[in-house]
Amino acid sequence: MHPRPRAVAAATTAALTITLTAVATSTASSAFGTPGSSVCRLVELPPPPGGFDAGVLDIEVVDGTTTYYGNYQVMEDGEQRQRAVIWRGLDGAPEPVDTGLGRFADIALELTSTGLANGTSEDPDGSIVNWVLDITTMDLTVVDASVGAAADTTAYARRVNDTGELVGSDVHGVGSGSERRNGFSAVGWDRADESPFRLESTGSMSNAAGINARGDRVGLIAKAKRPQNPHWTDYDPTLWRADGTVVTMDRVGIDAIPWEVKDDGSAAGEGFWGWDTRAGHMEAVYWPTPDEAVGLGVLDGGAYSRVFGLDEGGWAVGGAEVSTDEGDPYFDPWRGGFMHSFLYVHGRTARGHLRVLPTLWSVANDEDDWHQWHGSAVHAVNAPLDQAASASDTGLDEDGVPTYSATVYVNASQCGIEVETTHDPFHLGSLEEARDASEAVTQLATRGPRR
Repeated sequence: MHPRPRAVAAATTAALTITLTAVATSTASSAFGTPGSSVCRLVELPPPPGGFDAGVLDIEVVDGTTTYYGNYQVMEDGEQRQRAVIWRGLDGAPEPVDTGLGRFADIALELTSTGLANGTSEDPDGSIVNWVLDITTMDLTVVDASVGAAADTTAYARRVNDTGELVGSDVHGVGSGSERRNGFSAVGWDRADESPFRLESTGSMSNAAGINARGDRVGLIAKAKRPQNPHWTDYDPTLWRADGTVVTMDRVGIDAIPWEVKDDGSAAGEGFWGWDTRAGHMEAVYWPTPDEAVGLGVLDGGAYSRVFGLDEGGWAVGGAEVSTDEGDPYFDPWRGGFMHSFLYVHGRTARGHLRVLPTLWSVANDEDDWHQWHGSAVHAVNAPLDQAASASDTGLDEDGVPTYSATVYVNASQCGIEVETTHDPFHLGSLEEARDASEAVTQLATRGPRR
């Protein structure tokens, strides 16, 4: 059987907002609900021939066509590899992206409404090539990733905007792979074929991952370690405006990381809840403005959530983890649990709730218990279309390994169940109990920049 990757990438339930009826089908693409209605529909996008475990990273309307951009897995030369793919329309055939770069993996990252898509091509030794693809012409531009004079300095481009500006971070210092993680600096590009420039930073490290059409960028600036916790470095959530202004954003606790910023000034990502490194957790954060942070909480029994995708008007999607026991058929020994997909619409989703989204498996099996909706971290959301997309659970293979498939939520705001969140997921009560319970997690926390 093919090896499979980990899904990309606790609570009181409210009433089920819609009823989904499973429809038996033998086609590669299946939908639930009635096309043209306001009822939630789940549409499965097929991978290219020979592919499996596909997922959607972005949704944009390009030249009048709703376009989906993502990744899938494939076996080549006896090895599992990741490849980028485009679907033009819900009924569009999957179009594998051939970068022509000959690397081990081609990874999709971002799509814009002007048809610019970016990604990376990587080899097992950690070397990468960044690229931008114009999906209207299929012309590919390799991104100039050289920063400064050091031969071992290479930039990683995370996102591209409508005009072709990019954002990311450079990796500098000695060595490769994990040895480079202490040497990150936030960078930007005016054009893919021009050298990147470093964004202003007064800290020991910086990292940037979000950009909007104006050229505003968001990320973090790492500041001095805390004497009482030498393993901990504070991350200041930071907005680098296109006009050169640098703004330290609000937070819900010690630190935070905004991963996306939109044209209306909103941002989203994750942040540490609370002001004691020994008694907190990371949770999804939404910023209506740079000076207002909203902690979205975690699901009962879980200690992590994050926004992975954002659109104007406060539409945020992501994933929230929940721990499970080994007796659960979907128990993941690597994570100790699994991810629930969520949608949050600021001012519309009930305060203190996330809308947990169903999966292809749950709909096909009439499973209305959201605890059994095992999804992934949702990256794609498009508010005007009322759509979200990611990968969702399709069941277990013959070896008992969870399988996933690219899933589009049509009428996404009508999908799923609003589930109450918490800032005390394990009901610890006292500060000392919280400190004891989170100490192991804190000690193991990776405080380097995450992509």
